[in-house]
Amino acid sequence: MIEDELRDLLTDRAASVPDNPTRLAEVRSRVRTIRRRRGAGAAALVLVLLAVAGAVLTRLPGRPDALPPADRNVPAPPYFRGEVPKVPGWVFDTVREVTGVTEDARIGYGGPRQQRLLLVVRCPEAGSLVVRNIHGTSRTVPCHRRVGDHFEGATVVEAGEAATLFAESPTVDNTRYEPSGPGRWIFGIVAAAAPDVLPPLPAGSERPLVDGADHPDGAASVQFTVPPPRPGSDPGVGFGLSIDCALGVRLVLTVPGGQLASFVCDAAHGATQGGAGGVVTQSEMARLGLRVGDRVTLTVRSSGPNQDQWRLYPIT
Repeated sequence: MIEDELRDLLTDRAASVPDNPTRLAEVRSRVRTIRRRRGAGAAALVLVLLAVAGAVLTRLPGRPDALPPADRNVPAPPYFRGEVPKVPGWVFDTVREVTGVTEDARIGYGGPRQQRLLLVVRCPEAGSLVVRNIHGTSRTVPCHRRVGDHFEGATVVEAGEAATLFAESPTVDNTRYEPSGPGRWIFGIVAAAAPDVLPPLPAGSERPLVDGADHPDGAASVQFTVPPPRPGSDPGVGFGLSIDCALGVRLVLTVPGGQLASFVCDAAHGATQGGAGGVVTQSEMARLGLRVGDRVTLTVRSSGPNQDQWRLYPIT
């Protein structure tokens, strides 16, 4: 009895609650509003994060600005040891002090013109040094990279540019130096150990025994006669080898008895201005079974960049 009365009471209560036909539409409308608000908030957050990321990518604290395109081949400082230019992989040539723009602050350059040069500057305050030929050609060397208590900078002069930048008359140096600020500036020149490409052979010059340009695949062979020692040469010396080569070229010379010699055209192996040479001792000749007057096959294998840029001259 009690269960029946309770069931009837609940049924009457449910029937007395008025129906709301707009309820479903209201719920759906509220859901859409919540989604719009969430979407707008997420978009705003994304914009904030992008702005922050852009600021970070634009300039990271403690990171140097990127080098301009023309200076991407410049090695990292320091460029001096004390006040003397010292750059790994480059050969020292010239250094001088500059204390202002004066007509007598000129200096010539008598080094190789067929390879790249690195102009280096040491300055008391950040600035730049203009290297100017009085006939019009100039190059600006930046000096804004701090090294200890001073600043340093460098720029590369490509092969061929040196001829005009340091052009001079037979008796007068035509290049002067214009620092952007006062004080004691140090200017120096270091040169690549060898040219990137060998210059053409001058007319009437000595012809090579083998020219790598004729063997672009990196392998060449030639017949030669083992020469006698030069008169007055040191005891134990057999004969010499003379090679011109471009920067980075590696050469291995072999005879039927084994390896005769090897060369690497860079500063670390003593090659300067594109020339390399060596001596084959009499003990090495004996090891390889070589005797004066023998006619043997000499094989040259080259590798590295510009592997056809080498010349082997008559063995003396």
